[in-house]
Amino acid sequence: LIRFGKRSPAAPLIRIPLFQECNFSNVVEFHWAANRMLARDVSFLLHSNIDSLYMETPRLGVHGVSVVRQYVQDFVFGRAKQSKCEIHCRGMAVQYWCTWGAEKTNTAEWGAEKTNTAATVHGEP
Repeated sequence: LIRFGKRSPAAPLIRIPLFQECNFSNVVEFHWAANRMLARDVSFLLHSNIDSLYMETPRLGVHGVSVVRQYVQDFVFGRAKQSKCEIHCRGMAVQYWCTWGAEKTNTAEWGAEKTNTAATVHGEP
């Protein structure tokens, strides 16, 4: 499940959906559909004021989380000023904060609790 969103100017705590939700059952489908969406449908969104990207990957496991992380870094990094990514995978919730457009630094490792870094992981992998 992928949702792009941005905060409503009138109500900052409400996210405005920018694209229809999409479900993927495995990594191959995720790659294919994500690449197709970016190429044909949502590439313009990556240049707009996106402030949140929500992904839910219930069947991808720990490997799937790393795939999603790479997807976010490859296609979203640097396209908007600031964004938040939440990933839920088999009970593990990841909040990934990044100041977009800044130099790439060593962001947090997935699967470990971090403080004062770009990511915080909750739950068990």
